[in-house]
Amino acid sequence: MSIIVTYLEKGKNKPEWDQVSKGTSILKTLWRQWDRLTINNGMVYRKFYYSYDVNNFKLQLLVPKSHRKTVFNYFHDVPSAGHLGPDKMLSRIQQLFNWPAMKHSITRYCKECDQCASRKSLKQKKAPLGQYLVGEPMERIAIDILGPLLLTKLQNRYVLVLCDCFTKWTEAYAIPDQESLTIARTILNEFICRFGSPLQLHFDQGRSFEAKLFQDLCDFLKIDKTISTSQHPQSNGSVERFNRTLLSMLTFYCQNDQRNWDEIFPQVMMAYRSSVQDRPLT
Repeated sequence: MSIIVTYLEKGKNKPEWDQVSKGTSILKTLWRQWDRLTINNGMVYRKFYYSYDVNNFKLQLLVPKSHRKTVFNYFHDVPSAGHLGPDKMLSRIQQLFNWPAMKHSITRYCKECDQCASRKSLKQKKAPLGQYLVGEPMERIAIDILGPLLLTKLQNRYVLVLCDCFTKWTEAYAIPDQESLTIARTILNEFICRFGSPLQLHFDQGRSFEAKLFQDLCDFLKIDKTISTSQHPQSNGSVERFNRTLLSMLTFYCQNDQRNWDEIFPQVMMAYRSSVQDRPLT
């Protein structure tokens, strides 16, 4: 800043570009703002205009790098500053001071503040996903549809999967289509009539589960409904993991044309249900 101070004190015109082109970025920034600079008692100030009126301005003291830490201390560290964030800190400092790249240096100082780092949590751009913990059987049943698979001799193409999130007991039914009537009828006749009505059904955002018939079935049986997150199959992980296991088991026993998978269904399901499952988290 010494070149700027010298020219301003002697009342000289703006220095030529050749005199500042090899200088620092700070010097070049001040050179571009020459018309807004003034000097008072050996101190360089910058005019901050409130409007297009050239007479409506306030003076901001240009702070050299060696004194900026003092400014940071009084506008961030002391109790009257309150360790506020960079935006609030910038707004207050701009009332009195200025220097090139001020916002960047203020943001960096706040990030490197040890006390702020130890007491302020990081901002989350979106809510983190949490794990849903179940406490008893039939509290929550996860549902998914696997397919389409090859059409079998019995005209089945899909698999309706229901998994108890607590016991990991899984039921799977071969169905011809994924229409809401087929799904509602299968759940009612094959699952609910055998095991009873669950407290909650968890499924993805498929159109079959959003149909009015399926909604009416849940309302009639007083079953609560939850929907998994879009484009995030992990939120329905109980059945998604089973689907992969089921497909792996079926490939060992299907015929060459792979059209008998629904005939060996009961046996592979028995093998899965009789195996040891991971204990639920408590």
